[in-house]
Amino acid sequence: MVKKAWFFGDSFTIGYGAEQGSRYYEEFGPGKLFSELLSHYYDAQEFNFGLPGKCNNAIIKSITEHLSEIKKGDIVVISNTSPLRDLVPHNSKPELVSQKLLNSELYPDSIGFKSRDIANTLVQYCIKVRSNNIPEWNRHYREVFLNFTDYFLSRGCKAIFWDYSAWSEEEERGMKFENIHTATEGKIYDLHWSYKGHQDAYEWIKNGLEKGIKFLK
Repeated sequence: MVKKAWFFGDSFTIGYGAEQGSRYYEEFGPGKLFSELLSHYYDAQEFNFGLPGKCNNAIIKSITEHLSEIKKGDIVVISNTSPLRDLVPHNSKPELVSQKLLNSELYPDSIGFKSRDIANTLVQYCIKVRSNNIPEWNRHYREVFLNFTDYFLSRGCKAIFWDYSAWSEEEERGMKFENIHTATEGKIYDLHWSYKGHQDAYEWIKNGLEKGIKFLK
């Protein structure tokens, strides 16, 4: 049976900005993403469900959608994201979409995109309920993702949960790995990981998996 490597998270999980076809790839590549490096290391087939802008509730949903497919011996790598994102109603379909609550203008599918009143309501909710209570929201979602990690470990998988503080400064100062803006000496403004950043993230996560560490922060 072919071993599978499962990745759940947001744009950093999918390797946004360094993927094939990106400006960074065309001008400074090719290079490898951390998910590719981990899948190769474990001789596993990669299944990556990262998505730019994905909120924590959407990441949780993607994990639950694939629970029955993840088997003993598989690799599972989970990341959380900023609590300043959430699911909101689509503006024309009976479904929910992820967005950054502080700015509806970037999300044409969002109910806030066509309504200034709703967009302002989302901003006020984000400021008063989310932004002012980031540690509490992070504690909640970390507990959820750690529960998933424990579940996969109990099923005989290699599983790890790495925290979004590896790239975000919402809760503490200092990004862990090199970004594209730094790697290109300012030529490309993109704060997602460079190929060196992906290599270092790969080593960090691989070492955690090999040592049996279930949470990296």
